Amino acid sequence: MAMEQLSLEQLTRPREQVAVPQSSVEDQIVDLSQSSEAVDVTDSAVLLLSPRDRRILAFERQWFCNAGSKEAEISRQFGISPTRYFQILNGLIDDPRAMRESPQVVSRLRRLRLARRRIRGGRRHVLRNRV
Repeated sequence: MAMEQLSLEQLTRPREQVAVPQSSVEDQIVDLSQSSEAVDVTDSAVLLLSPRDRRILAFERQWFCNAGSKEAEISRQFGISPTRYFQILNGLIDDPRAMRESPQVVSRLRRLRLARRRIRGGRRHVLRNRV
């Protein structure tokens, strides 16, 4: 087994991003529900987020820089309703691939969601007298 000597320049150089063509990614995604074969889920193509999901994470990272309302910007950039956008986002922040892609954004969104759930949960336990 040969060990390769790396220079300081090679160690400090940022990793090169390898562009994976979209067609090859789609070809490598496997529907596990229909297969009885063992599938290697460590394949990098299966672990990639879709371009739409990456755009959503990027939008959440910088949306406050845009002038105007967030809902109008969602409709303009993604062509979907804000309700559908937030449904997708809610599923995305539970996805471990999203956490690997953008950990700061996903952590912030999880904290905000948990805070909103706690606030809503506290209101449900209020009993009102009906007379």
